[in-house]
Amino acid sequence: MKRITLLGATGSVGSSTLDLIGRHRDRFAIEAVTANGDAEGLARIARDHGARFAAVADEAAYPALKAALAGSGIEAAAGREAIAHAAARPTDLVLAAISGAAGVEPVLAAIGQGTTVALANKESLVAAASGYSPSIPSIMPSSRRLPGRASRMSRPSGSPPRAARSVPGTLPALPPRFRPTRSSTRTMPWGRRSPLIPPA
Repeated sequence: MKRITLLGATGSVGSSTLDLIGRHRDRFAIEAVTANGDAEGLARIARDHGARFAAVADEAAYPALKAALAGSGIEAAAGREAIAHAAARPTDLVLAAISGAAGVEPVLAAIGQGTTVALANKESLVAAASGYSPSIPSIMPSSRRLPGRASRMSRPSGSPPRAARSVPGTLPALPPRFRPTRSSTRTMPWGRRSPLIPPA
């Protein structure tokens, strides 16, 4: 049986994951669950799935979580360090479904323990790619193309290809068509502005 830690258990990804685990209880079990501030929802999940540890990021929600788990034998905790502790607990898989940069620290904690991590969103990877690179030898070789994407992301006819570059200590450079542009306006290829990519 594989044990799973679920970071962001009360969100949509967490709910879908728990539904799947609930239908295969002979194959999967929950080690730890976390949430931002929904103490009651997290306590219900922890009880229903027999988790050993539950933590909320919002420390103000700790009394409610502790009260909801009273008598269950499930350890309750709160705060940023508690979320990282949940990710670092011995388990077979950590599923990271925490939105935004808040997911960076717990994912790094899991990687530091050598635990397999399943990222449910790209935000933490984008926010701290260089922090992951010592533990992740490669994500995609520079010469590999994503299947089925070339026709939708090909550059205009006749335009010269941009040279991909690698920066020491960061992840391998992606092919030009799969990398965000670096401009003074910080405009992403799909039209959004991003604070994560500094001007060239």
